[in-house]
Amino acid sequence: MTIRKILGSLVVLLTVLFLFQVSPGISADHIVTNIVLTPDTPNIVAFDQEVTVAFDYSTTNEGDVAIDVTPYTSNGVPAFTSPGGVVLDPGTGSGSTWFSIPKKATITKIRIRMTQANPPNELLFKAFIPVNYQVK
Repeated sequence: MTIRKILGSLVVLLTVLFLFQVSPGISADHIVTNIVLTPDTPNIVAFDQEVTVAFDYSTTNEGDVAIDVTPYTSNGVPAFTSPGGVVLDPGTGSGSTWFSIPKKATITKIRIRMTQANPPNELLFKAFIPVNYQVK
């Protein structure tokens, strides 16, 4: 393998890690992929309009897992509504959840988090995805 291919692969890996800000220490044994936002981003959404987040997941956890989504503005977490963590079977599968914002805000990223569904609710996966939703 040439040095150019190695450096190219390293750049791609670092770019993916930067874009999704995967938390250090989180294992690839637990991952959320194929994330689809509806409506697409960037977009303008109405107050209390649901933004649906569909995804695939894979985990080696022996018990059920919970996956939740939290929207963020540049100032932190705004007031939002969601169903909370969606409980899913161990192994691989697909799921979806949603969130809505009740007042004017600009959502700049969303956090997707996978935890054990039952105590001690250990964090298994966390990633931040850049978005741009203008809530009006």
